[in-house]
Amino acid sequence: MVISMKELKKIRELLDAFNEEIVYCHWKSNSHFSDALIGVDDLDILINRDDYAKTMKILYSLGLKLFYTPKERTYIGIEDFLGFDEESGIIFHLHLHTQLDIGEKHLKGFHIPLEYYILKNRRYDENMNVYMSSYSDELLMLIIRAALKLRCRDRVKEKLKNNLKNNLKNDSENNSKNNSENKSENKLKNNSKITSNETVEKNAVNEFLWLKENDKEFKNYVLDLKFLSYKAKKRIISIYEKGFNTNDLLNLRDILYNECECYSLGSKFYNTNLRHYREFKRIIFEINKRYLHKKYSFNRRRVSHGGLLIAFLGSDGAGKSSNISEVNKWLKKVMDVRYFYLGSGDGNSSIIRLPLKYAKRLAIKLGIIKVNNNFQNDKLEDKEVKKSLGFARRIWVFTLSLERIKKLISANRCKMRGFVVLTDRFPQSEFNGLCDGPKCSEMKGMAAKLERISFKVAKNTPPDVVIKFIVSPDVAKKRKPGEIDEKTSLTLTNRIKNIKFSEKTKIYEIDADKSKEEVLREVKKIVWESI
Repeated sequence: MVISMKELKKIRELLDAFNEEIVYCHWKSNSHFSDALIGVDDLDILINRDDYAKTMKILYSLGLKLFYTPKERTYIGIEDFLGFDEESGIIFHLHLHTQLDIGEKHLKGFHIPLEYYILKNRRYDENMNVYMSSYSDELLMLIIRAALKLRCRDRVKEKLKNNLKNNLKNDSENNSKNNSENKSENKLKNNSKITSNETVEKNAVNEFLWLKENDKEFKNYVLDLKFLSYKAKKRIISIYEKGFNTNDLLNLRDILYNECECYSLGSKFYNTNLRHYREFKRIIFEINKRYLHKKYSFNRRRVSHGGLLIAFLGSDGAGKSSNISEVNKWLKKVMDVRYFYLGSGDGNSSIIRLPLKYAKRLAIKLGIIKVNNNFQNDKLEDKEVKKSLGFARRIWVFTLSLERIKKLISANRCKMRGFVVLTDRFPQSEFNGLCDGPKCSEMKGMAAKLERISFKVAKNTPPDVVIKFIVSPDVAKKRKPGEIDEKTSLTLTNRIKNIKFSEKTKIYEIDADKSKEEVLREVKKIVWESI
Protein backbone atom coordinates (compact mmCIF):
# COMPACT_ATOMS: atom_id res chain seq x y z
CA MET A 1 0.00 0.00 0.00
CA VAL A 2 1.43 3.36 -1.08
CA ILE A 3 0.64 6.27 1.26
CA SER A 4 1.84 9.86 0.88
CA MET A 5 4.04 11.18 3.67
CA LYS A 6 1.75 14.21 3.89
CA GLU A 7 -1.41 12.14 4.30
CA LEU A 8 -3.46 13.39 7.24
CA LYS A 9 -3.63 10.86 10.04
CA LYS A 10 -7.22 11.77 10.92
CA ILE A 11 -8.42 11.20 7.33
CA ARG A 12 -6.73 7.80 7.28
CA GLU A 13 -8.43 6.85 10.56
CA LEU A 14 -11.75 7.92 9.07
CA LEU A 15 -11.32 5.87 5.88
CA ASP A 16 -10.11 2.82 7.82
CA ALA A 17 -13.23 2.96 10.00
CA PHE A 18 -15.44 3.30 6.91
CA ASN A 19 -13.69 0.35 5.25
CA GLU A 20 -14.61 -1.86 8.19
CA GLU A 21 -18.19 -0.79 8.88
CA ILE A 22 -19.76 1.32 6.11
CA VAL A 23 -20.89 0.71 2.53
CA TYR A 24 -19.45 3.83 0.90
CA CYS A 25 -17.37 5.19 -1.95
CA HIS A 26 -15.61 8.39 -2.90
CA TRP A 27 -17.78 9.16 -5.89
CA LYS A 28 -16.12 11.99 -7.84
CA SER A 29 -12.76 13.66 -8.58
CA ASN A 30 -10.88 10.42 -7.99
CA SER A 31 -8.14 11.40 -10.46
CA HIS A 32 -6.69 13.66 -7.77
CA PHE A 33 -7.91 11.89 -4.65
CA SER A 34 -4.39 12.18 -3.22
CA ASP A 35 -5.09 15.91 -2.75
CA ALA A 36 -8.09 15.05 -0.58
CA LEU A 37 -5.89 12.81 1.58
CA ILE A 38 -3.68 15.77 2.50
CA GLY A 39 -6.60 18.12 3.15
CA VAL A 40 -6.21 20.25 0.01
CA ASP A 41 -9.42 19.02 -1.67
CA ASP A 42 -12.78 18.10 -0.16
CA LEU A 43 -13.78 14.51 0.52
CA ASP A 44 -16.99 13.58 -1.34
CA ILE A 45 -18.26 10.40 0.30
CA LEU A 46 -21.45 8.63 -0.78
CA ILE A 47 -22.91 6.25 1.82
CA ASN A 48 -25.74 3.75 1.96
CA ARG A 49 -28.73 5.36 3.69
CA ASP A 50 -29.02 2.31 5.94
CA ASP A 51 -25.55 3.07 7.34
CA TYR A 52 -26.35 6.68 8.25
CA ALA A 53 -26.54 6.11 12.04
CA LYS A 54 -23.28 4.12 12.07
CA THR A 55 -21.64 6.80 9.95
CA MET A 56 -22.63 9.54 12.40
CA LYS A 57 -21.20 7.50 15.27
CA ILE A 58 -17.86 7.14 13.48
CA LEU A 59 -17.67 10.81 12.50
CA TYR A 60 -18.39 12.10 15.99
CA SER A 61 -16.04 9.57 17.60
CA LEU A 62 -13.22 10.95 15.43
CA GLY A 63 -14.01 14.53 16.40
CA LEU A 64 -15.62 15.66 13.15
CA LYS A 65 -18.28 18.34 13.57
CA LEU A 66 -21.46 19.08 11.62
CA PHE A 67 -21.82 22.61 10.24
CA TYR A 68 -24.75 24.43 8.66
CA THR A 69 -24.33 26.22 5.35
CA PRO A 70 -26.49 29.19 4.24
CA LYS A 71 -29.83 27.98 2.86
CA GLU A 72 -28.81 29.29 -0.59
CA ARG A 73 -25.98 26.71 -0.58
CA THR A 74 -27.79 23.90 1.21
CA TYR A 75 -28.90 20.85 -0.78
CA ILE A 76 -30.94 17.84 0.25
CA GLY A 77 -28.88 14.74 0.96
CA ILE A 78 -25.57 16.58 1.50
CA GLU A 79 -24.14 17.35 4.94
CA ASP A 80 -21.09 19.49 5.72
CA PHE A 81 -18.55 18.12 8.19
CA LEU A 82 -15.22 19.59 9.25
CA GLY A 83 -12.45 17.57 10.83
CA PHE A 84 -9.22 18.56 12.56
CA ASP A 85 -5.91 16.78 12.14
CA GLU A 86 -3.98 17.51 15.32
CA GLU A 87 -0.52 16.63 14.01
CA SER A 88 -0.63 19.00 11.05
CA GLY A 89 -3.08 21.58 12.43
CA ILE A 90 -5.13 21.31 9.22
CA ILE A 91 -8.93 21.47 9.08
CA PHE A 92 -10.33 19.23 6.33
CA HIS A 93 -13.78 19.27 4.73
CA LEU A 94 -16.09 16.29 4.20
CA HIS A 95 -19.22 16.33 2.04
CA LEU A 96 -21.36 13.42 3.20
CA HIS A 97 -23.85 12.36 0.50
CA THR A 98 -26.88 10.14 0.95
CA GLN A 99 -28.22 11.18 -2.45
CA LEU A 100 -26.60 12.80 -5.47
CA ASP A 101 -28.20 16.07 -6.51
CA ILE A 102 -26.73 17.45 -9.73
CA GLY A 103 -27.44 20.27 -12.15
CA GLU A 104 -26.90 23.98 -12.67
CA LYS A 105 -24.69 25.97 -10.33
CA HIS A 106 -26.65 27.44 -7.39
CA LEU A 107 -29.51 24.97 -8.02
CA LYS A 108 -28.58 21.27 -8.42
CA GLY A 109 -32.11 20.76 -9.69
CA PHE A 110 -31.93 17.04 -10.58
CA HIS A 111 -31.74 13.87 -8.55
CA ILE A 112 -31.20 10.83 -10.75
CA PRO A 113 -31.44 7.87 -8.32
CA LEU A 114 -28.22 6.02 -9.15
CA GLU A 115 -26.78 5.81 -5.63
CA TYR A 116 -27.61 2.11 -5.21
CA TYR A 117 -25.88 1.15 -8.47
CA ILE A 118 -22.85 3.37 -7.83
CA LEU A 119 -22.31 1.71 -4.45
CA LYS A 120 -22.96 -1.73 -5.95
CA ASN A 121 -20.34 -1.17 -8.68
CA ARG A 122 -17.73 0.52 -6.46
CA ARG A 123 -14.10 -0.50 -6.78
CA TYR A 124 -11.37 -0.81 -4.18
CA ASP A 125 -8.19 1.18 -4.81
CA GLU A 126 -5.31 -0.66 -3.15
CA ASN A 127 -2.87 2.25 -3.50
CA MET A 128 -5.15 4.66 -1.67
CA ASN A 129 -6.84 2.05 0.55
CA VAL A 130 -10.26 3.48 -0.23
CA TYR A 131 -13.46 2.53 -2.07
CA MET A 132 -14.13 4.63 -5.15
CA SER A 133 -16.90 4.73 -7.72
CA SER A 134 -16.21 2.57 -10.77
CA TYR A 135 -14.57 4.29 -13.73
CA SER A 136 -17.73 3.87 -15.81
CA ASP A 137 -20.05 5.26 -13.13
CA GLU A 138 -17.78 8.21 -12.47
CA LEU A 139 -17.40 8.97 -16.18
CA LEU A 140 -21.15 8.76 -16.78
CA MET A 141 -21.86 11.07 -13.83
CA LEU A 142 -19.14 13.47 -15.00
CA ILE A 143 -20.68 13.77 -18.49
CA ILE A 144 -24.25 14.13 -17.16
CA ARG A 145 -23.14 16.66 -14.53
CA ALA A 146 -21.23 18.69 -17.14
CA ALA A 147 -24.30 18.75 -19.41
CA LEU A 148 -26.81 19.67 -16.71
CA LYS A 149 -24.53 22.39 -15.33
CA LEU A 150 -24.87 24.36 -18.58
CA ARG A 151 -27.36 27.24 -18.66
CA CYS A 152 -29.12 29.20 -21.40
CA ARG A 153 -26.47 31.90 -21.16
CA ASP A 154 -23.84 29.27 -22.03
CA ARG A 155 -25.67 28.56 -25.29
CA VAL A 156 -25.63 32.29 -26.12
CA LYS A 157 -21.92 32.51 -25.26
CA GLU A 158 -21.19 29.50 -27.48
CA LYS A 159 -23.05 31.05 -30.41
CA LEU A 160 -21.21 34.35 -30.01
CA LYS A 161 -17.91 32.52 -29.85
CA ASN A 162 -18.66 30.51 -33.00
CA ASN A 163 -19.78 33.65 -34.84
CA LEU A 164 -16.58 35.41 -33.86
CA LYS A 165 -14.49 32.48 -35.08
CA ASN A 166 -16.35 32.42 -38.41
CA ASN A 167 -15.94 36.18 -38.87
CA LEU A 168 -12.23 36.00 -38.19
CA LYS A 169 -11.90 33.09 -40.59
CA ASN A 170 -13.77 34.96 -43.34
CA ASP A 171 -11.61 38.04 -42.78
CA SER A 172 -8.51 35.93 -43.23
CA GLU A 173 -9.81 34.31 -46.44
CA ASN A 174 -11.04 37.55 -48.04
CA ASN A 175 -7.76 39.41 -47.54
CA SER A 176 -5.15 37.91 -49.80
CA LYS A 177 -2.50 40.57 -49.33
CA ASN A 178 0.25 40.05 -46.78
CA ASN A 179 -0.58 43.18 -44.80
CA SER A 180 -4.21 42.20 -44.59
CA GLU A 181 -3.29 38.69 -43.55
CA ASN A 182 -1.04 40.03 -40.80
CA LYS A 183 -3.82 42.28 -39.52
CA SER A 184 -6.23 39.37 -39.46
CA GLU A 185 -3.73 37.21 -37.61
CA ASN A 186 -3.17 39.97 -35.06
CA LYS A 187 -6.91 40.35 -34.63
CA LEU A 188 -7.20 36.62 -34.03
CA LYS A 189 -4.45 36.78 -31.42
CA ASN A 190 -6.06 39.75 -29.68
CA ASN A 191 -9.30 37.83 -29.41
CA SER A 192 -7.67 34.57 -28.31
CA LYS A 193 -9.02 34.99 -24.80
CA ILE A 194 -12.57 34.93 -26.18
CA THR A 195 -12.16 32.17 -28.77
CA SER A 196 -10.25 29.88 -26.41
CA ASN A 197 -12.65 30.39 -23.51
CA GLU A 198 -14.29 27.02 -22.93
CA THR A 199 -17.55 26.77 -21.02
CA VAL A 200 -16.50 23.41 -19.61
CA GLU A 201 -14.20 23.63 -16.58
CA LYS A 202 -10.58 22.65 -17.09
CA ASN A 203 -10.67 20.26 -14.11
CA ALA A 204 -13.64 18.44 -15.65
CA VAL A 205 -11.74 18.02 -18.93
CA ASN A 206 -8.70 16.61 -17.10
CA GLU A 207 -10.90 14.19 -15.15
CA PHE A 208 -12.60 13.13 -18.38
CA LEU A 209 -9.27 12.32 -20.04
CA TRP A 210 -8.10 10.36 -16.98
CA LEU A 211 -11.31 8.33 -16.80
CA LYS A 212 -11.34 7.67 -20.55
CA GLU A 213 -7.80 6.33 -20.34
CA ASN A 214 -8.76 3.95 -17.52
CA ASP A 215 -12.15 2.78 -18.83
CA LYS A 216 -12.27 0.84 -22.12
CA GLU A 217 -15.73 -0.70 -21.56
CA PHE A 218 -17.67 2.54 -21.27
CA LYS A 219 -19.63 2.13 -24.54
CA ASN A 220 -21.04 -1.25 -23.52
CA TYR A 221 -21.81 0.10 -20.06
CA VAL A 222 -23.80 3.02 -21.50
CA LEU A 223 -25.74 0.82 -23.92
CA ASP A 224 -26.86 -1.39 -20.99
CA LEU A 225 -28.33 1.55 -19.03
CA LYS A 226 -32.10 1.30 -18.48
CA PHE A 227 -33.08 4.85 -17.53
CA LEU A 228 -31.77 6.60 -20.67
CA SER A 229 -33.16 6.55 -24.22
CA TYR A 230 -31.09 5.42 -27.19
CA LYS A 231 -30.86 9.06 -28.29
CA ALA A 232 -29.27 10.08 -24.99
CA LYS A 233 -26.95 7.06 -25.00
CA LYS A 234 -25.82 7.89 -28.53
CA ARG A 235 -25.00 11.46 -27.54
CA ILE A 236 -23.07 10.30 -24.44
CA ILE A 237 -21.02 7.85 -26.52
CA SER A 238 -20.33 10.62 -29.04
CA ILE A 239 -18.97 12.83 -26.26
CA TYR A 240 -16.88 9.91 -25.00
CA GLU A 241 -15.35 9.42 -28.46
CA LYS A 242 -14.86 13.06 -29.49
CA GLY A 243 -14.13 14.59 -26.10
CA PHE A 244 -15.79 17.38 -24.15
CA ASN A 245 -17.42 19.78 -26.59
CA THR A 246 -19.81 22.50 -25.49
CA ASN A 247 -22.19 22.04 -28.43
CA ASP A 248 -22.51 18.29 -27.80
CA LEU A 249 -23.01 18.88 -24.08
CA LEU A 250 -25.73 21.45 -24.81
CA ASN A 251 -27.50 18.94 -27.05
CA LEU A 252 -27.26 16.29 -24.32
CA ARG A 253 -28.62 18.84 -21.85
CA ASP A 254 -31.73 19.34 -23.99
CA ILE A 255 -32.29 15.58 -24.24
CA LEU A 256 -31.85 15.05 -20.48
CA TYR A 257 -34.18 17.95 -19.65
CA ASN A 258 -36.91 16.22 -21.65
CA GLU A 259 -36.24 12.67 -20.46
CA CYS A 260 -35.44 13.36 -16.80
CA GLU A 261 -38.24 15.77 -15.95
CA CYS A 262 -39.53 13.33 -13.33
CA TYR A 263 -36.16 13.69 -11.54
CA SER A 264 -36.37 17.49 -11.46
CA LEU A 265 -36.60 19.47 -8.23
CA GLY A 266 -39.55 21.47 -9.56
CA SER A 267 -41.08 23.08 -12.63
CA LYS A 268 -38.91 25.02 -15.06
CA PHE A 269 -40.36 28.27 -13.72
CA TYR A 270 -39.63 27.27 -10.10
CA ASN A 271 -36.09 26.08 -10.83
CA THR A 272 -35.19 29.20 -12.85
CA ASN A 273 -36.41 31.58 -10.17
CA LEU A 274 -34.73 29.61 -7.37
CA ARG A 275 -31.42 29.61 -9.25
CA HIS A 276 -31.61 33.35 -9.95
CA TYR A 277 -32.42 34.04 -6.30
CA ARG A 278 -29.49 31.94 -5.08
CA GLU A 279 -27.17 33.50 -7.63
CA PHE A 280 -28.22 36.98 -6.50
CA LYS A 281 -27.61 36.03 -2.86
CA ARG A 282 -24.17 34.75 -3.83
CA ILE A 283 -23.35 38.13 -5.40
CA ILE A 284 -24.50 39.87 -2.20
CA PHE A 285 -22.29 37.50 -0.20
CA GLU A 286 -19.23 38.38 -2.31
CA ILE A 287 -19.94 42.13 -1.98
CA ASN A 288 -20.24 41.78 1.80
CA LYS A 289 -17.13 39.62 2.01
CA ARG A 290 -14.96 42.07 0.08
CA TYR A 291 -16.41 45.48 0.91
CA LEU A 292 -19.22 45.71 3.50
CA HIS A 293 -18.10 43.24 6.22
CA LYS A 294 -21.50 43.06 7.93
CA LYS A 295 -21.25 41.53 11.39
CA TYR A 296 -24.17 39.12 11.22
CA SER A 297 -23.93 38.05 7.57
CA PHE A 298 -24.05 34.23 7.19
CA ASN A 299 -21.40 33.55 4.55
CA ARG A 300 -19.63 30.23 5.04
CA ARG A 301 -20.61 27.74 7.75
CA ARG A 302 -21.96 27.92 11.27
CA VAL A 303 -21.71 25.47 14.13
CA SER A 304 -24.81 23.25 14.04
CA HIS A 305 -25.10 22.96 17.82
CA GLY A 306 -24.68 26.68 18.58
CA GLY A 307 -22.05 29.39 18.59
CA LEU A 308 -19.13 29.86 20.95
CA LEU A 309 -17.30 32.78 22.56
CA ILE A 310 -13.59 32.26 23.25
CA ALA A 311 -11.60 34.90 25.16
CA PHE A 312 -7.80 35.16 24.97
CA LEU A 313 -5.98 36.60 28.00
CA GLY A 314 -2.29 37.25 28.53
CA SER A 315 0.26 39.88 29.51
CA ASP A 316 2.68 41.56 27.10
CA GLY A 317 5.18 39.13 25.61
CA ALA A 318 2.94 36.09 26.11
CA GLY A 319 2.05 35.85 22.41
CA LYS A 320 -1.69 36.40 22.93
CA SER A 321 -2.23 38.76 19.99
CA SER A 322 -0.22 36.71 17.49
CA ASN A 323 -2.03 33.51 18.48
CA ILE A 324 -5.50 35.04 18.22
CA SER A 325 -4.55 36.39 14.79
CA GLU A 326 -3.39 32.94 13.64
CA VAL A 327 -6.52 31.22 15.00
CA ASN A 328 -8.73 33.82 13.34
CA LYS A 329 -7.08 33.23 9.93
CA TRP A 330 -7.17 29.44 10.45
CA LEU A 331 -10.90 29.29 11.20
CA LYS A 332 -11.98 31.99 8.73
CA LYS A 333 -11.11 29.77 5.77
CA VAL A 334 -13.85 27.26 6.60
CA MET A 335 -16.41 28.85 8.93
CA ASP A 336 -17.99 32.13 10.03
CA VAL A 337 -15.79 33.80 12.67
CA ARG A 338 -16.00 37.21 14.31
CA TYR A 339 -13.22 38.98 16.21
CA PHE A 340 -13.65 41.66 18.90
CA TYR A 341 -11.04 43.64 20.81
CA LEU A 342 -12.43 44.25 24.32
CA GLY A 343 -9.42 45.86 25.96
CA SER A 344 -8.53 49.51 26.50
CA GLY A 345 -5.10 49.48 24.89
CA ASP A 346 -3.89 49.75 21.31
CA GLY A 347 -6.40 47.37 19.72
CA ASN A 348 -9.38 48.29 17.54
CA SER A 349 -11.45 51.08 19.04
CA SER A 350 -14.52 53.15 18.19
CA ILE A 351 -14.33 56.48 16.35
CA ILE A 352 -15.37 58.27 19.57
CA ARG A 353 -12.41 56.90 21.56
CA LEU A 354 -9.86 57.27 18.76
CA PRO A 355 -9.01 60.97 19.47
CA LEU A 356 -8.51 60.13 23.14
CA LYS A 357 -6.05 57.38 22.23
CA TYR A 358 -3.99 59.85 20.21
CA ALA A 359 -4.20 62.39 23.03
CA LYS A 360 -2.96 59.78 25.50
CA ARG A 361 0.00 58.90 23.26
CA LEU A 362 0.88 62.58 23.00
CA ALA A 363 0.66 62.99 26.79
CA ILE A 364 3.01 60.02 27.26
CA LYS A 365 5.52 61.52 24.81
CA LEU A 366 5.38 64.87 26.61
CA GLY A 367 5.88 63.15 29.97
CA ILE A 368 2.55 64.31 31.40
CA ILE A 369 1.59 60.73 32.29
CA LYS A 370 3.57 57.56 32.70
CA VAL A 371 3.62 54.71 30.17
CA ASN A 372 0.87 52.12 30.73
CA ASN A 373 -0.48 54.17 33.63
CA ASN A 374 -4.00 54.31 32.18
CA PHE A 375 -4.73 57.73 33.79
CA GLN A 376 -4.49 56.49 37.37
CA ASN A 377 -2.16 56.82 40.40
CA ASP A 378 -0.46 59.82 38.77
CA LYS A 379 2.28 61.23 41.01
CA LEU A 380 2.24 64.76 39.66
CA GLU A 381 3.07 67.95 41.54
CA ASP A 382 0.90 70.20 39.35
CA LYS A 383 -2.62 70.12 40.79
CA GLU A 384 -4.12 71.63 37.63
CA VAL A 385 -2.55 68.92 35.46
CA LYS A 386 -3.76 66.26 37.90
CA LYS A 387 -7.26 67.72 37.81
CA SER A 388 -7.21 67.74 33.99
CA LEU A 389 -6.11 64.11 33.97
CA GLY A 390 -8.98 63.19 36.27
CA PHE A 391 -11.41 64.78 33.83
CA ALA A 392 -9.71 63.05 30.89
CA ARG A 393 -9.89 59.78 32.77
CA ARG A 394 -13.67 60.11 33.15
CA ILE A 395 -14.11 60.84 29.45
CA TRP A 396 -11.88 57.87 28.63
CA VAL A 397 -13.89 55.53 30.87
CA PHE A 398 -17.20 56.87 29.52
CA THR A 399 -16.27 56.29 25.85
CA LEU A 400 -14.61 52.95 26.64
CA SER A 401 -17.75 51.76 28.45
CA LEU A 402 -19.98 52.77 25.52
CA GLU A 403 -17.67 50.91 23.16
CA ARG A 404 -17.56 47.79 25.32
CA ILE A 405 -21.34 47.62 25.76
CA LYS A 406 -21.80 47.77 22.00
CA LYS A 407 -19.10 45.17 21.33
CA LEU A 408 -20.31 42.78 24.06
CA ILE A 409 -23.88 42.87 22.74
CA SER A 410 -22.66 42.35 19.16
CA ALA A 411 -20.39 39.48 20.23
CA ASN A 412 -23.23 37.76 22.06
CA ARG A 413 -25.57 38.17 19.08
CA CYS A 414 -22.96 36.64 16.79
CA LYS A 415 -22.60 33.72 19.19
CA MET A 416 -26.39 33.24 19.30
CA ARG A 417 -26.43 33.07 15.49
CA GLY A 418 -23.88 30.25 15.39
CA PHE A 419 -20.62 32.13 14.90
CA VAL A 420 -17.34 31.31 16.59
CA VAL A 421 -16.47 34.56 18.40
CA LEU A 422 -12.86 35.36 19.35
CA THR A 423 -12.12 38.18 21.79
CA ASP A 424 -8.79 39.75 22.60
CA ARG A 425 -9.19 40.26 26.41
CA PHE A 426 -12.46 40.35 28.33
CA PRO A 427 -13.77 42.71 31.07
CA GLN A 428 -13.49 41.25 34.59
CA SER A 429 -14.64 42.63 37.96
CA GLU A 430 -12.20 40.94 40.37
CA PHE A 431 -9.22 43.30 40.09
CA ASN A 432 -9.73 47.06 39.86
CA GLY A 433 -7.54 49.06 37.52
CA LEU A 434 -5.66 46.10 36.04
CA CYS A 435 -6.39 43.33 33.51
CA ASP A 436 -9.42 45.17 32.05
CA GLY A 437 -10.96 45.67 35.48
CA PRO A 438 -13.07 48.67 36.62
CA LYS A 439 -11.30 52.06 36.64
CA CYS A 440 -13.97 54.15 38.41
CA SER A 441 -15.32 51.68 40.96
CA GLU A 442 -15.16 54.18 43.85
CA MET A 443 -16.38 57.20 41.91
CA LYS A 444 -19.74 58.72 41.14
CA GLY A 445 -21.11 60.34 38.01
CA MET A 446 -22.09 59.30 34.50
CA ALA A 447 -18.75 57.67 33.67
CA ALA A 448 -18.81 55.45 36.77
CA LYS A 449 -22.47 54.58 36.22
CA LEU A 450 -21.91 53.61 32.58
CA GLU A 451 -18.83 51.59 33.54
CA ARG A 452 -20.89 49.58 36.04
CA ILE A 453 -23.45 48.91 33.31
CA SER A 454 -20.71 47.69 30.94
CA PHE A 455 -19.37 45.25 33.55
CA LYS A 456 -22.89 44.04 34.25
CA VAL A 457 -23.32 43.29 30.54
CA ALA A 458 -19.96 41.46 30.58
CA LYS A 459 -21.07 39.43 33.60
CA ASN A 460 -24.35 38.50 31.89
CA THR A 461 -22.59 37.44 28.67
CA PRO A 462 -19.51 35.54 29.93
CA PRO A 463 -17.15 33.69 27.60
CA ASP A 464 -17.65 29.96 27.08
CA VAL A 465 -13.92 29.34 26.94
CA VAL A 466 -10.98 31.36 28.28
CA ILE A 467 -7.44 30.65 27.12
CA LYS A 468 -4.78 32.17 29.41
CA PHE A 469 -1.23 32.58 28.12
CA ILE A 470 1.09 32.26 31.11
CA VAL A 471 4.58 33.60 30.47
CA SER A 472 7.51 34.04 32.84
CA PRO A 473 8.85 37.63 33.21
CA ASP A 474 12.31 36.81 31.86
CA VAL A 475 10.90 35.23 28.67
CA ALA A 476 8.51 38.16 28.19
CA LYS A 477 11.42 40.59 28.57
CA LYS A 478 13.48 38.70 25.96
CA ARG A 479 10.58 38.84 23.50
CA LYS A 480 9.99 42.56 24.06
CA PRO A 481 13.29 44.06 25.24
CA GLY A 482 12.97 47.55 26.66
CA GLU A 483 9.19 47.30 26.96
CA ILE A 484 8.69 44.85 29.84
CA ASP A 485 9.18 45.49 33.55
CA GLU A 486 9.69 42.07 35.19
CA LYS A 487 7.93 42.99 38.43
CA THR A 488 4.88 44.39 36.61
CA SER A 489 4.82 41.39 34.27
CA LEU A 490 4.84 38.98 37.23
CA THR A 491 2.02 40.89 38.94
CA LEU A 492 -0.12 40.88 35.79
CA THR A 493 0.50 37.18 35.17
CA ASN A 494 -0.52 36.28 38.73
CA ARG A 495 -3.67 38.39 38.39
CA ILE A 496 -4.52 36.72 35.07
CA LYS A 497 -4.13 33.29 36.68
CA ASN A 498 -6.66 34.22 39.37
CA ILE A 499 -9.29 35.76 37.10
CA LYS A 500 -12.52 33.79 37.12
CA PHE A 501 -15.72 34.20 35.16
CA SER A 502 -18.98 32.24 35.38
CA GLU A 503 -19.24 28.66 36.64
CA LYS A 504 -19.84 27.34 33.12
CA THR A 505 -16.74 29.04 31.66
CA LYS A 506 -13.99 26.56 30.83
CA ILE A 507 -10.55 27.96 31.59
CA TYR A 508 -7.32 26.67 30.03
CA GLU A 509 -3.79 27.76 30.93
CA ILE A 510 -1.05 27.49 28.34
CA ASP A 511 2.65 27.61 29.06
CA ALA A 512 3.57 30.51 26.78
CA ASP A 513 7.30 29.97 27.43
CA LYS A 514 7.17 27.17 24.83
CA SER A 515 7.97 27.76 21.16
CA LYS A 516 5.42 29.54 18.97
CA GLU A 517 4.68 26.35 17.06
CA GLU A 518 4.01 24.32 20.22
CA VAL A 519 1.78 27.01 21.72
CA LEU A 520 -0.24 27.46 18.51
CA ARG A 521 -0.71 23.69 18.16
CA GLU A 522 -2.05 23.52 21.73
CA VAL A 523 -4.33 26.52 21.17
CA LYS A 524 -5.79 25.02 17.99
CA LYS A 525 -6.51 21.76 19.79
CA ILE A 526 -8.35 23.57 22.62
CA VAL A 527 -10.35 25.70 20.18
CA TRP A 528 -11.35 22.74 18.02
CA GLU A 529 -12.39 20.58 20.96
CA SER A 530 -14.44 23.49 22.32
CA ILE A 531 -16.37 24.14 19.09
